[in-house]
Amino acid sequence: MSKKILTFILCFYVILNAGTTGKISGKITDAQTGKPLVGVNVIVLNTYLGAATDKSGNFTIINVPPGVYSVKATMIGYTPKVVTDVRVKIDLTTKVDISMERTVLEAKEVVEVVATRPAVQKDLTSSEFRVSANQIQSMPVSEMYELLQIQGGVTLDAGGGIHIRGGRASEVAYWVDGVPVTDVYDNSQAVVVENSAIQELQVISGTFNAEYGNAMSGIVNIVTKEGYSHYTGSISAYMGDHISKSQNLFPGIEEVRPQDERDIQANLGGPLPIIKKFGNFFANIRYNYTDGWLYGKSYFNIYGDTLDNVEYVPMNWRKKLTSNFKLVLTPFHNLKFRVNYLYSREKWEDFDHGLQYAPSGNIEKNNSANNITFSITHTLSSKTFYDLKLSSSYRHFWMWLFEDPNDPRYIDPYYWEHQRRVNPDFWFTDHAINTYRFWRKTNSKVVKFDMTSQVTNVHLVKFGIEGKLHRLELDGYSIIDDPTVRDTVFTPYIPSKEETYRTYYLERPREFSAYIQDKIEFRSVILNIGVRYDYFDANSKIPADPTEPNIYNPRNPDLDSMSFEEREKIWWKNTKPKSQISPRFGISYPITDKGVIHFSFGHFFQIPQFELLYVNPGYKIPETSGAFGIYRNPDLNPQKTVMYEIGLRQEVFRGITVDITGYYRDVRDWVSTGVPIEMGGGTSYVIYANKDYSNVRGIVLSVDKSYSDYWWFNLNYTYQVAEGSNSDPWDEFNAIQANREPRRYIVPLNWDQTHTLNGAIFFGTDRQGVSLIGRFGSGYPYTPTITVASRMGKNVSTQLETNSRRKPMTYEFDLKLFRKFSLNKVNITFFINIYNLFDTKNELNVWSNTGRANKNLDEPTEWEKENLYASPYRINTIHQYFIHQEWYSEPRKVHIGVNLNF
Repeated sequence: MSKKILTFILCFYVILNAGTTGKISGKITDAQTGKPLVGVNVIVLNTYLGAATDKSGNFTIINVPPGVYSVKATMIGYTPKVVTDVRVKIDLTTKVDISMERTVLEAKEVVEVVATRPAVQKDLTSSEFRVSANQIQSMPVSEMYELLQIQGGVTLDAGGGIHIRGGRASEVAYWVDGVPVTDVYDNSQAVVVENSAIQELQVISGTFNAEYGNAMSGIVNIVTKEGYSHYTGSISAYMGDHISKSQNLFPGIEEVRPQDERDIQANLGGPLPIIKKFGNFFANIRYNYTDGWLYGKSYFNIYGDTLDNVEYVPMNWRKKLTSNFKLVLTPFHNLKFRVNYLYSREKWEDFDHGLQYAPSGNIEKNNSANNITFSITHTLSSKTFYDLKLSSSYRHFWMWLFEDPNDPRYIDPYYWEHQRRVNPDFWFTDHAINTYRFWRKTNSKVVKFDMTSQVTNVHLVKFGIEGKLHRLELDGYSIIDDPTVRDTVFTPYIPSKEETYRTYYLERPREFSAYIQDKIEFRSVILNIGVRYDYFDANSKIPADPTEPNIYNPRNPDLDSMSFEEREKIWWKNTKPKSQISPRFGISYPITDKGVIHFSFGHFFQIPQFELLYVNPGYKIPETSGAFGIYRNPDLNPQKTVMYEIGLRQEVFRGITVDITGYYRDVRDWVSTGVPIEMGGGTSYVIYANKDYSNVRGIVLSVDKSYSDYWWFNLNYTYQVAEGSNSDPWDEFNAIQANREPRRYIVPLNWDQTHTLNGAIFFGTDRQGVSLIGRFGSGYPYTPTITVASRMGKNVSTQLETNSRRKPMTYEFDLKLFRKFSLNKVNITFFINIYNLFDTKNELNVWSNTGRANKNLDEPTEWEKENLYASPYRINTIHQYFIHQEWYSEPRKVHIGVNLNF
């Protein structure tokens, strides 16, 4: 580690921490005179948290976990007062002002009042979305990503990837209890957190503070539940299936089988046995299985043999087991220890259109992940505390047809006959021995220390540093027929790590960051000012001579005559560490007691996902002519975004708030592919490079009604334009392969959805209710093509301007009904969730020559089918081949279940 970093560590001696707590502050006055009271004891009931008022009657209590509390104020000569229903949110200040009545004698009676929640949060300087545990429980959602879909500025691509304010799906960072749980390989969420374990979900889509790093579009910040002072628990289960009128489009769902969708989960929390006063725990476990809605038919086995027992086989099934255990120890009132363990194990298959008649050849995918975090919170005073966190996360992903690479089932005794068979056009394959095997492992170690101090009544200062060490290992190859054996049987052969068609690497990159943030709260204005430093070392090597990259097979005879060890000494050069300083600024200006104008600005830095840095090691480029790729570039620069936001929040009626926010994002150094590097002899190769550009602008209008009179609702509309030079890092390479010119202008990105309208509404109480979620979106772009090309002096491309047409609009509604009954100390809740209530067939992908999923102009006519394409080998019809059921959204699904709370 360089002297520059060591100096930074010594200067700060603290580590970054994502927000996991909030703050309670206020002023206590005499009810008769209105004068401030000095020395009033203010405590948060059922916690060790508290403070005393100063000479101005002000108090501040920091490090309060999110939740609903009661705050008690006591002072000799005054009647004690308790304020209930005080809601604390992550990173925000909850105001509690109390007026106290005088009493002559010692007061035994306590006055209790309910806190009045302000409709407008005045210290919020950028856009965010929050969901509490109670709200999650009342909504028709079973997975966390469903909560993200209803936020303004969030769009989903055809594969389900989350895009916040026009950014790529890899630009979102995931945090759980103050530590990152992002898999650095592809920047996805490494470990699953179930909805029933979430205390509060915070999604920051605006300009986030300096404490958050390595993200450019948004932050998903989760705080999990802790145990209460008494024991609580629940058991929940549901069953269901798809009930749809679209049975022709989705063959296999005709029969309703409730066991096809099954789920059971349980949680338990409370004080620790024996040492109840000094700790608590919370545990959650869930098992979930779904058959999916895309089926194949088992006409053939993997060798092409016809099967007697033909039946429907699920081809996008999924099974998962998740758990969460949190232990909290408080041996002293100012010292808290936490241990949090997350675990998830998943198995699934992705639908393969071509394998519909040989579904046993579909590869099973597996994922196993865990995260364990140890943390210490030491409260030095009522206004200062620090956190120390040590975290380790691990993810293992693998996929193959058979676990053992030497499994005899890989052997095809009729291999050469199958290879000589004439495959007809427009057919589903009748044999499918998929020999591809892949696994990867990601392990990240994180150490963090941060300190928070209410330096004055105005300044809340946070500062810290963070260090990460990563270990990535990957192996991918296809089992091939042994080239040394000459017979008619497929003999499995595993390529060595040095051979061209095997990818293996082990890399150990490292990161460091530091920040300082000051939240300045005046009566007339609130400021968030911060600065962040990021450092990244890929800790890898690149070819010293880019025109001679393949160390295993040099083209230069002099280099080829060297031993491998001799070549290694001269072949590589080290990558250069990257760093950046990012300023962040936010301001909230209350224009009235019910209205706020907010503005924020910031620079953001993100390391490209490590998948792009380390893919295809060794640069094993074939000797034949052509352009090959895409190969690794561990010397990529970080991607950079400058983001602006301005908005107005106003309470228009009691409990109803309107927010209108405009934003602009300027993205530079997006990862793309570079110009082909010539090696001579007509051979070239392509590596990843920082070339792409994007800009996004939009307006979000949202209307919120807080819960009162037995109902609440949220409605948001987004107008957005997301444009860039390329949607994906490999788009330019694909253009080169298709002999097209690389793009020199910006076009709509694949996930650019101009109009979105989302809403959620709830009617009822905690004992019975109904909730509805609705989502509407205008069409995503696609690139049109023409069926017949014209010839005007030279060939004219059949592809028109990229993303110049729009797919059909999409919409969907989800419904939840529930009713609670009490039996002794057990609450029994029956519920029904209906997803895609109106059974809408949203077209997620379309044929490029029509813009629809159900019509392709290239489909042969009836005469052509009978005379030109007739084949005894094809068991499917040609029309079936052109039906892509995976291009449509999931049909209506119904879950019926019961929940027992005690």
